[in-house]
Amino acid sequence: MLLALIDLCLAGTQASSAPPEMVTTRQLADTIVEIYWPHTVPFASRAEARILSKNTRGQAEIVSAVLTFRSRHAPDASVGRWHARVAAPAAYERLVKTVEWKLIEMPLPRLQMMGQSLDPFIYEIHWDARVQRRDIERDGFDNRVLLRPRVGEYFLQLNGLLRPLIQRRWAVGGNGRAAQPAGGLSAASGRCAAVAAAPGVRGPRRGEIGGGAHADPIPGPP
Repeated sequence: MLLALIDLCLAGTQASSAPPEMVTTRQLADTIVEIYWPHTVPFASRAEARILSKNTRGQAEIVSAVLTFRSRHAPDASVGRWHARVAAPAAYERLVKTVEWKLIEMPLPRLQMMGQSLDPFIYEIHWDARVQRRDIERDGFDNRVLLRPRVGEYFLQLNGLLRPLIQRRWAVGGNGRAAQPAGGLSAASGRCAAVAAAPGVRGPRRGEIGGGAHADPIPGPP
């Protein structure tokens, strides 16, 4: 999910270099499907095709949902997400809604828990871990993920550091050796690197985390 937040900050950066101050769970879900799409391609380096596994129940359910959609509507590994989305719009909409619910249910209200206490240092949301699916189906459910001050800027600045670390973690198989999914991580990494390098997209100036008067500044380039 962290990588999805970074991608949305990159995609939503304005001409003034200001990243978005909030994203929606719908945007997150669509981006998660895009990120996990290559993870449902069998590993080319294994004799038996297998899908990249996830450690947590929520992640495993998301990967399983994407895999089910692909098996029914995009069994050809060369078919991209966008083409599958156009070919089966109703099924894709159900997929995104499923992923959106899993994000609302699992990682979003729990990611910032420090022991038994909530510390919303990345974002704020208007629901907690007691949320039920019927709650989000009612009119008026607030699906905004409100980024804390300057978090979007720091995501832009740290993109080059966090992305390869997260992708390497995903690419490590159960035996501890890295394995690249066919057509997967490198293409997505190149696309996002190009966005980050585009004119007008830059990391934040030297500043203080959250605007606090005594916070430590983020070190800039030497």
